Amino acid sequence: MWRCNFIACSCVQDAAANNKEKTKLRMEIRWLRPQLDAHRGRLKEAMDEMKTMDAKYQEASTKLKKELSQNAREVLRLRGMLKELQSASN
Repeated sequence: MWRCNFIACSCVQDAAANNKEKTKLRMEIRWLRPQLDAHRGRLKEAMDEMKTMDAKYQEASTKLKKELSQNAREVLRLRGMLKELQSASN
């Protein structure tokens, strides 16, 4: 009889301990959720900014490559003209 009462008492104590632990965890979740949401919002803003900056970088890079290509063609054209002028003057 005493053993049954001990087991029943132990089960009640375990249930009470589990209930306390669950309550503590719920309170911790309630406290952490706003922080998580704030971090999530900042992360989303940072990712959006990274995407925007990457798009701007790609656009600028393409523009500079085109300009470099045009300038290189112009230099080659001018060199050819210079050679023609030098060969014509000799």
